[in-house]
Amino acid sequence: MAALGLSVNQESNIPDDHISCVLELTTLLLANTRQTSPYRSTLTQYINNYLTKWVPLYIEKIKTHAQTTTLYTVADILFYWLAELKREYQYE
Repeated sequence: MAALGLSVNQESNIPDDHISCVLELTTLLLANTRQTSPYRSTLTQYINNYLTKWVPLYIEKIKTHAQTTTLYTVADILFYWLAELKREYQYE
């Protein structure tokens, strides 16, 4: 990530593996994939080596413990978005 000029804000109180930071980084990489191939390569690695390792379990835990329909629906949307990312950016 440093090669792309990306770094973690060390002054933030939010852990860099917080789901909001993870989704923000994914969105940032997605937004830049059209401009340069290093972003696409980094995004592919990020999805395959990081997101797919723990986000599916996280989604399942949300769905299991969701106390509102809204939260369950958000988890469903995240599930389908991750599935789309995996299809689009799988290793070739």
